[in-house]
Amino acid sequence: MKQKGEKTEALTVDKDKSASKKINELNIKLEEEQKEEEKSKNIKESQEKADKANTPPQKQEGDVSADFEEEVSKNVPPKNEEVVEYKEAEGAENDSGKANDKKEKRKMESSRFDLDILYTIPTKEQLNEKGWYYKSNGIWVKYGLSSNKNAITGFDILFGDDCVEPRPNWKLIKTPILDIGGVSGLEAYVTVRKGPRIDYKKKEYQPTLKINPDGKFKILQVADLHFSTGVGKCLDPVPAETKKSCKADPRTLEFLEKVLDIEKPDLVVLTGDQIFGQASPDAETSIFKALNPFIKRKIPFAVTLGNHDDEGSLIRAEVMSLSSNLPFSFASLGPEEVAGVGNYVLTVQGPKSKNPALSLYFLDSHSYSQNPKVTPGYDWLKESQLKWLEQLHNSLKKDVSSYSHIHLSMGFFHIPLPEFRKLDQPSLVSNVKVSLRQGIIPVQDQYLVESG
Repeated sequence: MKQKGEKTEALTVDKDKSASKKINELNIKLEEEQKEEEKSKNIKESQEKADKANTPPQKQEGDVSADFEEEVSKNVPPKNEEVVEYKEAEGAENDSGKANDKKEKRKMESSRFDLDILYTIPTKEQLNEKGWYYKSNGIWVKYGLSSNKNAITGFDILFGDDCVEPRPNWKLIKTPILDIGGVSGLEAYVTVRKGPRIDYKKKEYQPTLKINPDGKFKILQVADLHFSTGVGKCLDPVPAETKKSCKADPRTLEFLEKVLDIEKPDLVVLTGDQIFGQASPDAETSIFKALNPFIKRKIPFAVTLGNHDDEGSLIRAEVMSLSSNLPFSFASLGPEEVAGVGNYVLTVQGPKSKNPALSLYFLDSHSYSQNPKVTPGYDWLKESQLKWLEQLHNSLKKDVSSYSHIHLSMGFFHIPLPEFRKLDQPSLVSNVKVSLRQGIIPVQDQYLVESG
């Protein structure tokens, strides 16, 4: 314990400068209190002498009145060590109060010495001890049992800050990978799947296609979305003056989603060119953007391919495989022996039975002519496809005949039939005058719906 009048030494380091300053202030106050104590002692001695002589003391320069003397005597501190302890406690209490006020008032600390919590960044060795291993570009992995529900069982990379992850058991990490410029200078993002692979062909993701009780079934045809990796460029925006600031994919998405929310279709059919291959260096990213609006609304959809879908990073079969292996997708690769990919049929049940009320045929119209010198332009349906279509139609006749109401068949593909160009050809529906409209050719009870 310090003796009376002995100063407190300030032994501190730089990070505790505030404590050193406080101790210095206490020492200064201590000196002032000692002077006051000495002055009070002189006053008392003078008063005692005056009382003995029964005469009031003469007022000298520096003397104080009796009232002030009494006030001073009340404020004379006891012992010096108690002063130091009291002052330090009082200072700590005041500092605590000020600190609380600061925490309540300000949102950001300007000095690291004022932080209440410090987080240390572990070293590579410390992370290794805990089972984490560095791969590259800021990515760390931790290996464990595959049965763990939190185990990462799938890993993928998407590109562009507008990328989306439509698969329900996958999570997109919206922090770009370090030091990777990505395709076409776009940032790269990791998406991971936790837990076991989900079968999207289960009933949860494959609702039964059925005519509604009111006898209606709404099909929304969506063609030529032309999505890109990244936001894309507007080629022919309307109005034209918006071209400079136009972002193609966000604008298309806004329109598409409004239509979906207004129409609320029972089925969406995408008839080709979902992506713009030349602007899709990562076709997977583009496909996910195109199909996400239907998946997140849990709307069943079917897909055919156009001439631009396979001009990106994926070949035609890969594009169809990816599109068909998503939630609420009714698309299929189709039989290998039939030309093209994506030749399949869907049936829609009647409102009161399981008999097919609708037969929907999907065909691959391919892309460009395989012999452009002889037959320039687009490709066409092949003989194997026509034979397959005839066989499939015959196999459905028995179920179709069981349906008590009028059955309807429709065909969907991207490139119009070559015969479509002959607008003066006679109607193929006997005894019924039907005008040919763009994209729809009636064939008996069938309607071939095209886009191009």
